[in-house]
Amino acid sequence: MSLIETKIADVWKELLQRPNIHLSDNFFDCGGHSLSALKLCNKLRQTLAVELKPTEIFTCPTISSLSELIEKRISFEEETISPLIPLRESPDSKLNLYAIHAIAGSIFPYYGILSAIPKRFNVFAIEYRKEYKSRTLVDLAHFYVRQINKERRGASVYLLGHSLGGILAREMAHIMQLQSAQHSSPFVVMLDSWSVGTENLQVDAVREYLQSQMKLLPDRSVFIDRAMNLAPMLKAHRFQLNDIKIFLLKAKKQGNSALQRTISGNKSKAIATLWTNGWHRYSTKPIDIYLVNADHDSIMKNENAHVLSDIFAHIFK
Repeated sequence: MSLIETKIADVWKELLQRPNIHLSDNFFDCGGHSLSALKLCNKLRQTLAVELKPTEIFTCPTISSLSELIEKRISFEEETISPLIPLRESPDSKLNLYAIHAIAGSIFPYYGILSAIPKRFNVFAIEYRKEYKSRTLVDLAHFYVRQINKERRGASVYLLGHSLGGILAREMAHIMQLQSAQHSSPFVVMLDSWSVGTENLQVDAVREYLQSQMKLLPDRSVFIDRAMNLAPMLKAHRFQLNDIKIFLLKAKKQGNSALQRTISGNKSKAIATLWTNGWHRYSTKPIDIYLVNADHDSIMKNENAHVLSDIFAHIFK
């Protein structure tokens, strides 16, 4: 089964209370009715971020036909939307580095460290917009992977992310690995990304922090609105164990970000995992850690580019 077919089958099993579902099974022959068709539409909207009408379940009653409808709809909706923004391109390079946004959805911080990334890489940033229909970090990661696969043109893929961007990068690498180990990212680079304290993240604290950090930006409301979409996704996200290799650039200074305040207020639970930012609990491979004399936000400033350059040279050797 494809990913979409598997997700549809999982929802069918839940709604119809049937342990075994096949691609050719008819939803209504298996016990479905008009009310359960409505529930199916609601469930698929949550899991696949796609809008369906109950009447479409009647016209596409099998998993295979419904999957085909959903794939066409997703492709149509994504034709005019691309989150990929080129920061630096070389026509001869077959190495693509994708830098994923943090919680404000902005890619601007990556301009500050662009010079630190080895010149042999094409560099693309991935920006978040409220128009994206994903409602979970995993669904958002799937969307970004689909966009990369459409535009990579045979290039090797590498993933990097600051804060939330590192979490998304790891999810994306895992998705790519499941699709094709040969064409997946060999590792992810995280710039002070955390797996500790996210479940206790205070969305209002994120808003207050960004309002303070972005007070001089004329369009700060755009980024705050994006963060208000992304923060609940981060809070609801549950990390899973996998074998994605992580290179963690860890900020030496604690800083005052919303997540850092959550962690510092809950040290009794987090203290054992602070050195790896919690990632050793979710990786079957050792976490390679590089300390950077900065805090969670200033690690992305141009003043640290020379330090990051040395670290990136070692990671991407």
